[in-house]
Amino acid sequence: MRNFTTVIAAILIVAGCGKKQDHIEVSGEEKVIILNNLSETYSIFDPDSNTLITDVDTTGSVPNDIRIEGDVAYIVNSGFGGTPSIEKINIRDDKVLSYTPLPDGSNPWSIALSPSCLYVSLYGKNKLYKMDKYLNILDSVSVGMSPEGLIADGKSIYVACTGTYPSYTNSYIYEIIDSSGLKVTDSISAQCNPQVLNIQGDTLFALLTGDYANVKGKILKINVKNNTVFDTINTNYAPGDMYIDDNNIYIVDWNAGIGRLKRVDNSVNWIYSGTGVSRITGDVKGRVFATIFSSAGSNYLLQFTADKPSDIDSVFTGSKKGTQGLAIWYTTLY
Repeated sequence: MRNFTTVIAAILIVAGCGKKQDHIEVSGEEKVIILNNLSETYSIFDPDSNTLITDVDTTGSVPNDIRIEGDVAYIVNSGFGGTPSIEKINIRDDKVLSYTPLPDGSNPWSIALSPSCLYVSLYGKNKLYKMDKYLNILDSVSVGMSPEGLIADGKSIYVACTGTYPSYTNSYIYEIIDSSGLKVTDSISAQCNPQVLNIQGDTLFALLTGDYANVKGKILKINVKNNTVFDTINTNYAPGDMYIDDNNIYIVDWNAGIGRLKRVDNSVNWIYSGTGVSRITGDVKGRVFATIFSSAGSNYLLQFTADKPSDIDSVFTGSKKGTQGLAIWYTTLY
């Protein structure tokens, strides 16, 4: 592992102050968009030039999740201490295209995109919203307790409902179809606190965080043809996010760091030890990115490659920013 200080010294950081900057074009075919949960801004990192532009623009109140389609970013603002909302931003010129406030206390958590619309989980209202790409609310449906992660595969929408805190009983994954209105069609018992979902082919991967004490983390593999669990991977600890490539499943745990599971045999290797690791994603070039969140100290973006997972670089993203959500912007595809 490389030392934070030497790596940071080699990184060009364009400092921000939480206000909108003039847009700065950086080289490269892709960029990593980083949400700063506490400073309520987003930053842009170019992995090809190793360049970070901090605080490109402000977001809404406490941004939690982001999805990118072309040059458009959809940001979920959870609204703690302010207004829950969804906003649509052109990240090429940093312009807000649409903004829709959501009900007070709804705590929107995550977002999934389809070709014609988007879906948002409302943790505080136990609902799923359907919106068009202009952010008009089209429909809603009640789901289980405290919905968080969700994913759409073109046929169904799956929503992870964490269950009743602090025991996380009533943890389920709900299947919803969108045909002449949203309708819950099935439920899958998820044992304890499912938070993140991913679909690969006919397999739905569900990351279970556990109860942060006695019940440890797991990954369920679910056949979406019949919604049955056919494999369970024990991860230990309490993982809160995952990223899947062709050969591996990467998970992050706030206290344990970053783990890599080989899909061929489900073996787990913890490749990074450190506190505050919050979110993880990857790109088509085999690069993996993870954020380290801090409310009082230094925040970082970690980066490594799938073929050299122990060679981890770190980029300082700022102090007290709450660096968290991640998405890849493929700048040359559209």
